[in-house]
Parts: sequence; structure tokens; C-alpha cells
Amino acid sequence: MRQIGSPAAFWTGVNLPTLLLAGVLLPLSLAPGWMRLLAHLNPLYYVVEASRDLAAGTITSWTVGQGFLVMTLLTILVLWWSTRTYRRAVA
Repeated sequence: MRQIGSPAAFWTGVNLPTLLLAGVLLPLSLAPGWMRLLAHLNPLYYVVEASRDLAAGTITSWTVGQGFLVMTLLTILVLWWSTRTYRRAVA
């Protein structure tokens, strides 16, 4: 990229909706129904909900387990993808 602002504008455009749909910036209880439904497609939503339960002292809830499950699956996926990409670049 020739200009440093190009990636910054792209990532800002990706991050803001992701954070809004996760309930980080505003609670999803204030959001319309379609936005709450769409939030369940965002993996960060489950992490935010799990962290709220953990902050409240609830360690053994389904929400905490769900958050850890989603993040474990995403970690495995990203490690697989990055390893594959690195091997192709080096080969």
C-alpha cells in the first residue's frame, strides 16, 4: 500500500461494527432486535458475555463455557490458517 491511511481506514471500518455487535461499546439490551440477532454471529459477543459473568464471580456458567469454546475453536482455526499460509510463503 502506498498510503499508510488506507489500511487504517479499512480496519476502523471493520472494528467499529464488530465492537458494536459484541456489546463492548453499548449494551445490546438497548439495540433493536435485528442487531441482537446479528450479534450472535459475532464471536466477540460470546467473549464479552463470558467476561461479564467472570467479572460478576460466576465461573461455572454456560456463558463462560461457551465463551471459552468459541475462543478455543477460533484459536485452532487461526493457528491452522497462519501455519498453512507461512508454509506456502516459505516453500
